Formats: sequence, structure tokens, C-alpha cells
Amino acid sequence: MNSSDSRKSMMRTQQNKLLLLNILSFALLFVVLGTIIFQMIKMTSYRWVDNSLRRISQDTELIEYEAHHLDHPNYPLNDLLRDRDKNHRNPPMQTQLIIWSEGGDILNRGSLGARYYDFASMRLNKKTLDRVYSCSTVDTNDHRLYFRTITSKIKVNHKVYYAQVITNVNQIQVTIRQFKRMLTLCMIVFWIMSLFLSLFLAKRSMRPILRSWERQQKFVENASHELRTPLAIIQAKLEHLFTKPQHTIIEESENIAISLNEVRRLNQLTSDLLLLARSDGNVISINREPTALDEFLNQVIKPFEEVAMMHDKTLTYHNDAHQFVMIDSQRIHQLLVILIDNALKYTESGGHVEVYSYIHNRQWIIEVKDDGIGIKDSDKKRLFERFYRVDESRTRERGGYGLGLSIAKWIVDSHHGTIQVTDNEPHGTIFKVSLPLTK
Repeated sequence: MNSSDSRKSMMRTQQNKLLLLNILSFALLFVVLGTIIFQMIKMTSYRWVDNSLRRISQDTELIEYEAHHLDHPNYPLNDLLRDRDKNHRNPPMQTQLIIWSEGGDILNRGSLGARYYDFASMRLNKKTLDRVYSCSTVDTNDHRLYFRTITSKIKVNHKVYYAQVITNVNQIQVTIRQFKRMLTLCMIVFWIMSLFLSLFLAKRSMRPILRSWERQQKFVENASHELRTPLAIIQAKLEHLFTKPQHTIIEESENIAISLNEVRRLNQLTSDLLLLARSDGNVISINREPTALDEFLNQVIKPFEEVAMMHDKTLTYHNDAHQFVMIDSQRIHQLLVILIDNALKYTESGGHVEVYSYIHNRQWIIEVKDDGIGIKDSDKKRLFERFYRVDESRTRERGGYGLGLSIAKWIVDSHHGTIQVTDNEPHGTIFKVSLPLTK
């Protein structure tokens, strides 16, 4: 399996992991949210019934009255329930009061009438005294009956009884079941929708990771390739010195000079690589400070005028921005060095390089123009990519590694500016940098 297939396989595995994680997260979210909503609706549905049961269970006069009349089955208990509750909301119509003996027998069977058979299968539960809970029975027609009930312990005429207030909640149960089915259906529908959303999020989340991974891999491959050449030259020259131990330094001065030149190039390359690596990790900060442009540009450009003259070239600059600007002077100095150095390198003997500086629309504009070999339109699109060189052989002859313009682009971006490259008619190149003025 080649590196490309391995990369694709790794990315698919990672994407599947993200997809599974998103699906499980959405599922957990829907389950927790659905459970909370269902429990709140259930509690709200039973709240009034439970309050009514507690109110009746605390009515000792009513319960004692029932206990005193156990031997009179035909007294109107339902009327008494309504009379006792006349200052409150009426209790549910299905509310009944059951009096249990200490042994677990129903004592007020007569007052319950036909409803007794609905409760005949029930058993006294002494473990839930003074607490509302749910229970169910089966009536004579094999229909399941659901109740909410509360049981309390009473003492009448030195006898211990258990009073159970019970109300039928079948209608509430039906409503809750219907709501549960609807809620479950909605959760399933939204969970299915979340599957597609999870797939979209997984793919979208992998894009920056994939770009970063490919960029890092390409960076390492290119850096390794660029480091290999100067190291091979240095190694070859040093090994050559060992073959002639009797030679003097003067006799081997050319090999030594070549090695030192490659060391300097290697040092510059490693510095550039370190700068780009730190910029990727946002380790380097931009330190803006007020900078006088006249003095700043003179310090940067003056040395290049002498360099241009040494190579039979001309460098001139025009500054119409006579003010202070907020910039990182060290980084802008590096930017100008890269642009001017590139312009001089790719301008033939007798050529001319111009640098312009002016203010336009609250932007500090820097233009570096040359009448050199120019850049093809196809190359302009990739000009700021790392290690990209327009002409490998010509670039290597001039000592370039294809990192300068990448660093220049990072400096401009860190100042929230823009950098453009256009043709300089009739031939040559123009680099235009626009940096916003900030207070």
C-alpha cells in the first residue's frame, strides 16, 4: 500500500470514528432530552391528582367518620367527600376511600359497592405509608385499571386501621402513553435526520485536519529534500579533505569556501523553516509599534542600492508616506528584504528595480517593480506556496529555496494586509503590498 492509499485509509478510519461519535452523541442527547420531557409531562399530569390524594388523606375527620360507620354500608360517602372538599377544588370523580384492617382485609366493602370487585385483588402495602404511588388491578372484564394511591395509618377507638385513598387514572395513562409514542416517534425521526447531519459534520471536521496533515507531510518532504542537497555537498567536500591530508588550507580553500557557503545556506534554510513552523503554530506574535516611514525605509533600502550597483543594476525608491504607522518593524523589514532581494536576483545586468511607498484609502501601499524575466500566469497562482519555485535550475543558481515569498505572505497576512503580483509592462514583475493603517 503506497502513502496515498495509506493516507486515504487513515482518513476514512478517522472520519468513521467522528461519524460514530456524532451519532452516539446525538442519540444520547435525544434520549436524555426525551426522558426529561417525558418525566416532566408525567409529573405535571399527576400533580393535581396527587395533591388531591394528599389533601384527603390528611382529612382525619373524614377518615374517622368512615371508620366509625363500618357497620353502616349505605351512608353517602361520595357526598361527604364533596362536602368535605367544598373549600377546595373538587376531588376526582373516581376517588375512593378504602379502610383496611391491620391484617390486610377491606373493612368498608359495603360503602364501595360494585367497585369492591375492582379492588378485591389488591393487597395492603405497609411499606409505602404516607407516600403517593401508582398501582394497578384487573377488573371483572379483564381490563387493566391504573390508580394513584396513598395509604395512612389511623387509630379509632383503640383499634388500628389503614386508610387508603385511591383514584383511577386510566385516562391520564392513555394520554401519557399517546404522548410517549409521539415523543418516541419524533426522537426516531430527528435521530435519523441527525445521521445525515453527523455525516456532514464528520466530513466537514476532517477537511481542516486533512489539509493540515497534507500540508505538514508536504512540508516535511520538501524540507528533507532541500536539506539533503547542502548536507551532501558538505559531506562530499569534507570526505575529499580526508583523502588529501597533506594539502594546505590554501590548496583546499575552494572546497572549504564551498562548504562554508553551503553551511550559510543551510543555516538560512533552517531559520526559514523554523519561522514557518512557528507561524503555523501561532507561536510568533506581531509586535506593532509607531514607526517613522522615512527613516525606516532609508535603513532598509540604502544597503540594497550598493548591492545593485555592484551587480550593474539600478535601485531607486520613492516614498510619499511621511508619517508614523503601527507595524512590526522587524517583520516589515524582513518583508522588504525578501521582495527587493527577489527583484534584484531575477533582474539581468543593466536592469532597474523601483520601490514605491504611499498612502491610499487608509492603506500603506508598497510596490516593488522590476524589469526582469517576469513570471508566467500559471506560476502566479502558486507563487506563495512553500518550496514552490518558478524555475528549479535558475532558482538554485541564485540560492533560493522557495520559502521567501511564503514568509512574505505570512508577514502580510499577520498585518491583515494583502499582497498581489502582476506583470510590469513591457516585461518584469510588480509586487504590491497593502497594509491597513491602524491607530
